[in-house]
Amino acid sequence: MNVLSLFDGISCGQIALNKCGIKYDNYYASEIEQPSIKITNKNYPGTIQLGNILTLNGSDLPKIELLIGGSPCQGFSSAGKLLNFNDPRSKLFFEYVRLLNECQPKYFLLENVSMIQEWQDIISKYVGVSPIAINSKLVSAQDRKRLYWTNIPNIQQPEDKNIKFSEIVSDGWFCGGMRGRRINPKTGKRDDYNKSIPIIQYIECREDDKSNCLTTVAKDNVAVEEKTYRRPISEVKYRYLTVNEYEKLQTIPLDYTQGVSDNQRKKMIGNAWTVNVISHILSHIV
Repeated sequence: MNVLSLFDGISCGQIALNKCGIKYDNYYASEIEQPSIKITNKNYPGTIQLGNILTLNGSDLPKIELLIGGSPCQGFSSAGKLLNFNDPRSKLFFEYVRLLNECQPKYFLLENVSMIQEWQDIISKYVGVSPIAINSKLVSAQDRKRLYWTNIPNIQQPEDKNIKFSEIVSDGWFCGGMRGRRINPKTGKRDDYNKSIPIIQYIECREDDKSNCLTTVAKDNVAVEEKTYRRPISEVKYRYLTVNEYEKLQTIPLDYTQGVSDNQRKKMIGNAWTVNVISHILSHIV
C-alpha cells in the first residue's frame, strides 16, 4: 500500500499506521517545515519527502491507496480570526481536494477543527462525505475536539479510556490555563469590555481533570498544585508543561520529538494529531 500524507507535520499518521499494524510499502510526505521534516526523518528514515503541496502533482506518483492530511486550521478555528475560506492558509484545503481528485485513493482521511455548520457543509460537499466528530479526551488526557472526514467504513466513537491529566504528570498536579481577565471587584464576575478594570492573569482549572486543547501557546496549559476555579497567578503554584507531557497528551511516543529545541517541539506537537484517534480510525481499513 502506498500512503500520501499532506501537511504531514511530524508524521503522526505514520505512527498511527504502525500502532495499529497496517503494513505499507511507501509513505510519501508533503511538508515544508524543516524541524518537522527532521523529526520525521529521524524516526522514519524511509519516508519519501515531496516538499511543498503547491508543486505536487498526483500524476507523478504511483497509485495511492491511502490519502491523509489535516489542512491548516487557523482560518477555520473559533480561536482564530474566523476568515474561513478567505484565509490563505485555509485555502490549502483546496490543494487537498485537488490531490484527492488526482490520486483517486481507495481511502482518504481529512482532519480539521470544529467549525460552524456552513463551513462543514462546504468541505463535505467537496470530499463527498460528512465528518464524524471525535474528542481526543476519549483516548487521552486532552480535551481536543476535531472533525474527521473519511470514507473508511464503520467509524464509531472510540471507547472512553478515562485517562486523567493528573495520572500522566510526574507530580500528580492538575491542569489549568492562564487567562487574561477583567474581573469586576464588586461582582467577582468577568467584565471583559470594562476597560477601567485592568487585565490580570488568572489561572483557571478544569473540573474534569483533562488538559485544555494543546496549542502552540504555552500558557494555554499549565500544571497547578491544586485545583482552583479562578485565582491570580501570584496566588497559585504552577509550572509550564514539559515536552514529554505534551507528547503524552497527544499520545505520541516519549522522546519522539527529540532533536530540535523544546520550543520547536512544543509547537509541532501542538499542531499534530492525537495518535490514538488516528489509529482508531485507520484500524477500520479492510
